Amino acid sequence: EKAYLFDVVSKLYISTDSGPVDMQSVELCSDMIDVVLDVSGIYGLPSSNNSESAAVSANSNGTASSSTGEDGNEEKAAENGEGDNEVGGGDPENPSAYDSETASVIRLSNGMVLYLKEVDTMLALVCITRAENFNRRSLINYNISCLKQALGAIVDVTN
Repeated sequence: EKAYLFDVVSKLYISTDSGPVDMQSVELCSDMIDVVLDVSGIYGLPSSNNSESAAVSANSNGTASSSTGEDGNEEKAAENGEGDNEVGGGDPENPSAYDSETASVIRLSNGMVLYLKEVDTMLALVCITRAENFNRRSLINYNISCLKQALGAIVDVTN
């Protein structure tokens, strides 16, 4: 249906497809980024004192969860690799809750699905689609990986 490329820090969309922009959808996507960053900051990295209890806590209350895709592989739904509630990555001294594994799925009551996927250290692609189209998640992920490669090629050319 609609896709937005967001700057994760400012939560402003940088680009979108050629369809008309609905500001309520933009706000919904921006709020989704806030939720993902907040959950990532809480459950993204286990505390240095008690790493196993943090992981168990994240799974026992359902906030950070996993779901199995149509291909049988487990896909992470708001679980990230490193850090606290800061955005940015690659610095071992200051790890980030938003990393290359960041992804989230929110199913709305109106039959729509919000899908957030990390594109770059400061960029996220947020897609709004119908639930029946989201069944082809592997195709969506392939298209997102093609977008990542194209953005990488643009950055390489400019450098």
